[in-house]
Amino acid sequence: MSLTIHHVVFAALMHDIGKVVQRSGAADVEKYINKCRKDPKTGVIGYKHAMWTADFLSRHPIHLPDSSWEAIVELAGSHHCKDSWTMHNYDVYLDMIKQADCNSSSWDREESEESAKEARRYLKIPLFSVFSHLCSDTSRQKMGGQKWVYPLQKLSPDSVFPEAERTLKEQTAEYSKLLSGFEADYSKLCDYYNGLAANPHFDREHFPQFINAVDSLLSRYFWCVPANTMEAHPVGSLYHHLHNSATIAGALFAKHASSTPNAEPTFMIISGDLNGIQNYLYDLNPENSTKASKLLRSRSFQIQMIMEMAAEKVIAELGLSATSIFANHGGKFFILAHNSAENIARLKLVKQQFNEDMFKRFLGSVSLNLGWETKLGLADLNKKHFLKTMEQCFDEMEVEKHAKHSCYLQTDEHWRSESFVINREDIYSNQICDFCKRRAGDHQSSDEYRKYESIDDTDTQVCSSCLQEIRLGRNLAQKKYFKIWQGEAEDSAYISFAGMHFGEAKKYELESIKPGVKYFSLDLTSELVHIPIRYLATHVPQKDGRVCTFEDITEQSCGLKANATIKGDVDNLGYIMSRSWPKNAEGDPECSITDFCTLSFMTDYFFSAVLPHMVKDKYVDSIYTVYSGGDDFCLIGAYDKIIDFAGELNTRFSSFCAQNPELHFSAAITLNHPKEPVRFVIKSTDDRLTEVKGIEGKNYLNLYETPVPWKDLANLMKFSHQLENWLEKGEITLQFLYRLLAYHQMYLETKRSTSTNIRNYLYDSLLNYDIKRNIQKINNDRVSNQELVNTLKNLTGLQEGSMMRHLRIPLCHAIYKKRKANKGVNHE
Repeated sequence: MSLTIHHVVFAALMHDIGKVVQRSGAADVEKYINKCRKDPKTGVIGYKHAMWTADFLSRHPIHLPDSSWEAIVELAGSHHCKDSWTMHNYDVYLDMIKQADCNSSSWDREESEESAKEARRYLKIPLFSVFSHLCSDTSRQKMGGQKWVYPLQKLSPDSVFPEAERTLKEQTAEYSKLLSGFEADYSKLCDYYNGLAANPHFDREHFPQFINAVDSLLSRYFWCVPANTMEAHPVGSLYHHLHNSATIAGALFAKHASSTPNAEPTFMIISGDLNGIQNYLYDLNPENSTKASKLLRSRSFQIQMIMEMAAEKVIAELGLSATSIFANHGGKFFILAHNSAENIARLKLVKQQFNEDMFKRFLGSVSLNLGWETKLGLADLNKKHFLKTMEQCFDEMEVEKHAKHSCYLQTDEHWRSESFVINREDIYSNQICDFCKRRAGDHQSSDEYRKYESIDDTDTQVCSSCLQEIRLGRNLAQKKYFKIWQGEAEDSAYISFAGMHFGEAKKYELESIKPGVKYFSLDLTSELVHIPIRYLATHVPQKDGRVCTFEDITEQSCGLKANATIKGDVDNLGYIMSRSWPKNAEGDPECSITDFCTLSFMTDYFFSAVLPHMVKDKYVDSIYTVYSGGDDFCLIGAYDKIIDFAGELNTRFSSFCAQNPELHFSAAITLNHPKEPVRFVIKSTDDRLTEVKGIEGKNYLNLYETPVPWKDLANLMKFSHQLENWLEKGEITLQFLYRLLAYHQMYLETKRSTSTNIRNYLYDSLLNYDIKRNIQKINNDRVSNQELVNTLKNLTGLQEGSMMRHLRIPLCHAIYKKRKANKGVNHE
């Protein structure tokens, strides 16, 4: 019997599960006490979690052939102590687990948690927020040394917000509750897969699916558990330590199984990166704006799924495990593999396939750049060198962007001129697709479209690509379970790419999954433990079982009937991820692969899970998700709802990031008519986002064509509500607000240039005269509305705390909210 990569990977994935059992207050297990390491001098037993790891796995077996499960139990349970190790024919595999554990850790452990000076410390230390770990000395002073910790709770959009650190206390009860939930779900998972064990190819076809499901389960329960309580303030989660141990163990196994196991450097990081996404997403035909909402969501999701399929393709071709992917967020993936001539030859073929498929599918506008030039040794994965390793990887990705489609368009450094022509057929104006205006429509697709939409229109031409996007857009709003597979396509396939396919998982499949297929759920509350959960922002408003049009969404706005588009991304994230970690004695930042992946996962989780949860909770009918994930987002919705949501999102992000003043995002909001072409709206929003990203310090919102610091937004919106209230009571008029807008413009002119028209300097006098003549009320020789008068006089910028600089924001908002006519957007 010989072990496969999946056996070794699973042993690495579960090797520290005993830590949670230990912290839950479990009693010793005599059968496995010899898995613990005994100090030869003192006789004290340490590393006791290995005992509970072995016990946990033995109590929940999977019926693998040839005693493979017993080998997994021994490998996982013996990673700290070889005294009880008898499977000497598997010594090489045990060494893989030990090396993977060491390099995945953020701490060079020389003693066990139980031997720490402070008794039972391992029961008290929580997981600290990785975001409070990332800051300069200046920010650390602003934060007053305050630390933020996570409660021991199952992963959810509400549980990921850290709390201010309090006096440490033992958390045995909390660990016990967390473990009980995990063990109940894990037991169900084992029962399900043991029901499939009769498959003679279970080891190859179903066991990898089991590992994926376990990985998903581990992420949901142990994201909040510190991997190593020996650290003063651990920020690496147990889940990411386990996953990255499996990543490294998989690469070590591949090295051992290779025909060139001694290649130097030993490993390589394979990176995938999408380029040109926006050109494709927003290039929608303005004549078919009624379908824009369906196509936009579909296109965004298709891009995400192509990256998912691309990563799966690489894994399949190189014979790796899904855990070999150590990061897959924000349109990028990173895979750790063995560096060999065979792997490079396979990757070249895969890259050529990617290049050709992407060029033909997206007509050259989108590229998937695949690179593997980052070569490394095992030491390059430890905390002293990992950041430099990733810096090299990102540099390589930039180089790849400048050679997109090269494998398809070039051969031996010569252009393949015939490849530049995508379609050699003549396309006449009455045949061109009415949606993309790029391809020829065909009768079958056009007929299916009419049937799909239940319309009698006989003139609309639809191409197969756009029909596919329309189908996907419809089903995304209704379906929650999907699958990715390799091989033959099915009629249910929504996307086919490089020999991989994506489609809906049928109901019968959820009960009896097909072998070798990757399933996932977009339902965060799914109770099907054998279907892994994938965090993707897919929410769109629905009406009568269909995706709402942008015209439908506009009806949710108050006053002016208009939508707004918001785009934003985290400021300086690249710098933060590479330079803001705690520094060593030489002044260089250090972080482990586990710390890095914890940060990457948490950032993505906010935009792919927390943000959509906020939308569904309060704006389910009024905000449409174009995309959200990685470190950026784009939403379209009723203009007033988008503005309200923007302020809430900024507040939540600050809380999520442990109130770290260096972690923030910039954003821009543009109002638009619902029939306005999406690409024009996005271009306008992009320009305004670029404007605020260029402001020193960033952390701004561009609203009503006015850049404003986020910290000032709440007061501006409060004043807007005050204006609305005065309008309703008749204390001021819309005409006065328009005049106030003119005074504001005069004020801005005086700030922009000292050579401005001298009349602009009269804004203060004109405002005071206007207030006295049209606003101020005198009763019995006294001003009866003194508070209103004083508030308006304090706007001029001559008093401390004035909001004159950003006055356009509350004025425009109040004017639009009170506009009755159903007209298009008119920027005052």
